[in-house]
Amino acid sequence: MREDEIVYIRTRPICNQSFGCQCEKLHVANCRNGLSVITINWIRGNKKALATVIPTVYWEKLRNMPKFDQYDIQAAHKILKIEAGIAYIVLRKIHYNVIRFKNALELDEAEVLAGRFKSVSARHYVLNDPEKLSGKYISAWQNFRVNRFNIR
Repeated sequence: MREDEIVYIRTRPICNQSFGCQCEKLHVANCRNGLSVITINWIRGNKKALATVIPTVYWEKLRNMPKFDQYDIQAAHKILKIEAGIAYIVLRKIHYNVIRFKNALELDEAEVLAGRFKSVSARHYVLNDPEKLSGKYISAWQNFRVNRFNIR
């Protein structure tokens, strides 16, 4: 996700309707595997935040933070650059390549998570089964020996 999208989802109201509802609130599916699939549907100009997948524990921590703003993001940028030598913006590219490696997520699935989609039906299809999407997401990261998603 882009930095402003993290700030956006932290305080956005959550819909208490079903996951497929089309209202402007966030729709959250807390999956059995410890991940949450969040439908965002925030479009501004040519930038889209359609959905994200995040460990449920981190999602809950983000929502419960008393404050989270640009200063926190700037601090994260600095830490990431110093500790890992990676610019924050590069993380989106790394993320996309991880989920597409060995076709772990189909192109439509990856495009929805990247904020791009070719059709409304593709978006609807991808977000129709959050358990399946989160399972494929875990498999994608397991290709790189990342196995800790059910963090409780």
